[in-house]
Amino acid sequence: MFALRPFINRQAVQQTAAAGALARRSMSTGSAHTAWTVDRLSAVGIALMIPGYFVLPSAAVDSILAGLIPVHLYFGFGSCITDYIPKRSMPFLNRAAGVLSLAVCAATFVSMTHLNSRDIGVTATLRELWSVGGRPKETTYVQSS
Repeated sequence: MFALRPFINRQAVQQTAAAGALARRSMSTGSAHTAWTVDRLSAVGIALMIPGYFVLPSAAVDSILAGLIPVHLYFGFGSCITDYIPKRSMPFLNRAAGVLSLAVCAATFVSMTHLNSRDIGVTATLRELWSVGGRPKETTYVQSS
């Protein structure tokens, strides 16, 4: 290692270190950090709202869930698209998946808002779906003659 010292370009090492510090700084304040923060906040909000509904059922909780769930879906889909459909190697497919993700999240928001305003609400619907499996079905037997 001592013999390699004359061959190391100190200026290049300093520039590389400065570039790494700049990248770390931009990553902590840039859009990736903001997206991660919004995704985590939406996940925590959903985790708090679901038990909150059982404590204090209200239309406000349904409306908050109708806003948080599509946001969480959008950032989750975005992470999957970024990881598995790289923009550099598949630009068209990456863009198409992003548009499809946005359309699915918008449809989810519209559907959940419709469910809250015109029907029984998101949480009441979930409660009914969970109770379907818990009730035994009544069976009727046909008497053979």
